Amino acid sequence: MCALLPFMFATDGDTAIMSTKPDWSDLESLRALRRDWMTYSRDLREYVDCKVAPEVIVHDDGTIHISGEDGLYWCDYYGELNGGLPYIAPILEQWAAERGFYWEWDHPGSICLSW
Repeated sequence: MCALLPFMFATDGDTAIMSTKPDWSDLESLRALRRDWMTYSRDLREYVDCKVAPEVIVHDDGTIHISGEDGLYWCDYYGELNGGLPYIAPILEQWAAERGFYWEWDHPGSICLSW
């Protein structure tokens, strides 16, 4: 099940109340992730090293997704670069695990933050 990021809890006496309002500052830490990448510069006419960020998508229902269709291989369902096995970048896995979540395939073009 896709998760909202992250849940914020309040208490009403002995009852815990879960808010579905995401903590946008934590979402920014997801958008701030970077990893090494190499791309072709048409101006320089050579390949150059760079840092790339994931394409983070927040759907209207509040679910958090990462695109696998941006060409930067943060996730790759068909495993073109990983011997035919599905792939999710380790830095994304670590980010989710530190918050008690994990990534799940929503469809071949997108992963969704889940609990």
